[in-house]
Amino acid sequence: LATLNGQFWFPFRREHILKSGVIACSKSSLSYVLSSGKGVAVAIVLGGAEEALDAHPNCYDLLLLRRRGFVRLALETGTYLVPAYNFGENDTFTQVTNKRGTLLRKIQLDIDVFNAWL
Repeated sequence: LATLNGQFWFPFRREHILKSGVIACSKSSLSYVLSSGKGVAVAIVLGGAEEALDAHPNCYDLLLLRRRGFVRLALETGTYLVPAYNFGENDTFTQVTNKRGTLLRKIQLDIDVFNAWL
């Protein structure tokens, strides 16, 4: 499993994540693992925080156009891509209506940008 680089900045959390076998979702980390031999797999959860903001019941919006780096990396390292999709996940929880263009959505995106900067 690969996760955001920021997850490794916190001392005790970092050791726990590394012990669990999780790696950073950076090009260098993914290239290292995928080039280490056969029988290695990495799971990358696409979408991120912006896609999570669109997670409403009976609504399945995917944000894939800007997320092409993993395809390029698979071509470079000669690894297979196995697409998987989890149906029904958006129906599990409900969140406040936050349509694009509203003040709430702008605040949520600003918080996301701030957290990515950390």
